[in-house]
Amino acid sequence: MCPVIEFKAKESKGWQPLPDATYVLQITSVDPTKVSKKNNPQMMVEAQVAEGDHTGKKVTLWYPLDGNAAWRLRNLLEATGVDYEDTELDETDDEGKPIHGYSFDSDDLSGTTFLADCTERTYEGKINNDFANERSVNGEAAAAPSKSSGTKAAAPAAPPARTPSAAAQGVRRPRV
Repeated sequence: MCPVIEFKAKESKGWQPLPDATYVLQITSVDPTKVSKKNNPQMMVEAQVAEGDHTGKKVTLWYPLDGNAAWRLRNLLEATGVDYEDTELDETDDEGKPIHGYSFDSDDLSGTTFLADCTERTYEGKINNDFANERSVNGEAAAAPSKSSGTKAAAPAAPPARTPSAAAQGVRRPRV
């Protein structure tokens, strides 16, 4: 015979996507060890809305850790002010463009805030949120890439979704 369990619960509407808008997000955790369904490396960023009507709402953002989407990760690093190194590798893509990478401590992202544009989309029959155009909350330039010894910083693999920031032009914001 199983013991009887009694508890009180409120009815829930279940998970609801955020409405299309720009949000201030604060990163609560980072897991750089995830892989996509196609077995590509990616980083999972868990965050919460830090201001406004949806304060406290939890969201998950995914950043591919491959050369084709390096600019997305660079946008996040610049928006949060996390220091990183931009290193040109001795490889080229199918079009002959140099492949490069970013080196940073993923723990440095925890607790940082940034702005992101949120839109709703349907994925595998479910409504989800997409986040894009990450940028600094205060509009200041964020971290610029530092150059690795013996290598030259390269341009991103693809252009960012915004005009180059002061950070991309070599202006460095001090770490707080």
